Parts: sequence; C-alpha cells; structure tokens
Amino acid sequence: MATAIIVVLYLVVLFGACAWAQKQQARKIANGEKGSFLMAGKNLPLIFVMMLCAGGSIGGATTTGIAQLVQSAGISAIWYGAANVIGLLFLGIVGANRIRRLGYSTNSEMVADYCGSASRYLMTVGQLIIILGVGCLQYVSGGAMLSAMFPGAISYEMGVAITAVAFAVICLLGGLYGTGLANIINVIVIYVSLIVCLLMALAQYGGLSEIMAQIGKLQEPTVNGGSWLSLTGGLGLLTCLSYLVSEPGNRITTQSNTMCAHAADSEKTARWGIIIGALLCMPICVISVIFGLIAKVNFPDVNSAQACPR
Repeated sequence: MATAIIVVLYLVVLFGACAWAQKQQARKIANGEKGSFLMAGKNLPLIFVMMLCAGGSIGGATTTGIAQLVQSAGISAIWYGAANVIGLLFLGIVGANRIRRLGYSTNSEMVADYCGSASRYLMTVGQLIIILGVGCLQYVSGGAMLSAMFPGAISYEMGVAITAVAFAVICLLGGLYGTGLANIINVIVIYVSLIVCLLMALAQYGGLSEIMAQIGKLQEPTVNGGSWLSLTGGLGLLTCLSYLVSEPGNRITTQSNTMCAHAADSEKTARWGIIIGALLCMPICVISVIFGLIAKVNFPDVNSAQACPR
C-alpha cells in the first residue's frame, strides 16, 4: 500500500508540475513575452536544457537496457550507454550552436529548404520511427519497474501501458516547458533512488569486490565468447565500435536531441546544457552495469529486462 501511495503521489507531482508550467507559458504569452507549447518560446534556461538532455537518455537505455545487456555481455555493456554520452557530447561541442545559427526549429524544416519537400516528409517519417523506438525503451523500463514493485498486482504489460499513458499526459499537458520541469524531477529522483539502492545492494551482497570475484568465476560464455570482465570482449570490439561510430550522427540528426539546442535561451546555454546533460548520464551507466552484475550472480534465472528493478 505504501509503495502504491508513493507512485500515485509521484505521478500527481509530475502532472501538477506540467499543469503549472503550461499556465506559466500562457501567462507569458498573454503579457507579450516569449512562450509556446512546442518550443517554450526558445527561452529555456540552463537547468531545463541539461535535464531535457539527460532525461532523454537516463531511462530505458541507461538503466534497464544496460543492466539487461550485462546479462549476456558482461561489463562491456557499458558501451551501450557510453556511446550515447559521446554522441550527446558531439552534439553539444560541435553541433548545438551551428544548429541554432541556421534559424530553424526542426530538422525537417531545415531539410525541406536544402533538399525539397519530399525529403522533408521522408525525414519526418524517419524521425517518427526513431522517436517511437526511444519511447518504447522508456515504456519497457517503466513496465519492468512497476511489475517488480507490484508483483501479482501489475503485470509487465500493464506497467508498460501505465508508463505510456503517463508520458502522453505529461507531454500533452505541459508542452516542452512542462516536460523539462518533469525531467528535472525525474532525474533527481532517479539519481537519488539508484544511489541509495546501489549502496544497499552492495552491502547486502558482499561489496563490489565480492561481486566481481563471482562474475570472474562464471562458466557460461558471453554473447561474443569474451570475458565477462572485459571492456570489449563480451560484446565484441566491432559491436562496441559500431555504437561509438553511429551515435554522434544519430544525436545530431534526431529532433528530440536537437530540440534542446533549438529551445535554449542562448548559444551558451545550448552548448553547456547539452554537455552537462551528457555527463550526467555516465554515472547512471556505471551504476546500471553494477546492478546487472549483481543480478547475474544472485538472480541468474530472472527475466533480463528486470535485472535492474530486481
């Protein structure tokens, strides 16, 4: 019952923050100031850009996704999240200010001017597919968390549906400004909860050195046949390199990432907001790897998607 109350209150706080944010935007517009539902008047401060950038990655990919990949690839799974960080750093250092200076609000708008309307529609469809994939990662993470928190009451599928509805309400209720505010709350809660859970798990299972020793004794091979403790052997060097090579191009062309630059209140805010947001993701990647290792040696039969929640 206590857990259910906490989850409900958490959702109420998020929805309330989004509703407040939208009222603020409406007030700004009424007073003739910058404000809009989709782009927040291109006036987002540093903290909002940071948390929008971090919140887009600190979710399914860097929590449940990494812990799940550890079950078959060992610690080399960290490249799955580290590549995201490198891609975002590339966007912040190389692309953010250049994108802003072009004067567009969306990637599709830019493509239309340079390549024609047909390319714009193709770009829009491609962006939609990518965003659906990113969204699904978040829904999977939420479903795994809720089903682990409420076993027997909430199934994995029901948890995914609840997460999807919550995401939709936050976006539709608050717009970009409200989503940024919700991400500030989410990232803080995720950081605090994961650190506390990590310390409790390490204390319960003998500490990091004991866990690493048990991982080193595993007889089953990783997906690539390499060592569970190898930085590249579990996934394979080529797979790790493919993550690293693909992510910079992915981040600089995906609307959910470039919007952080478009909506910032200045070039400095866009650049540093994305850079700091990217760096905030790396500790979560490391924590998720450790959770995956703990699950591997203590819950070998657990559904891999629940390696982090368990």
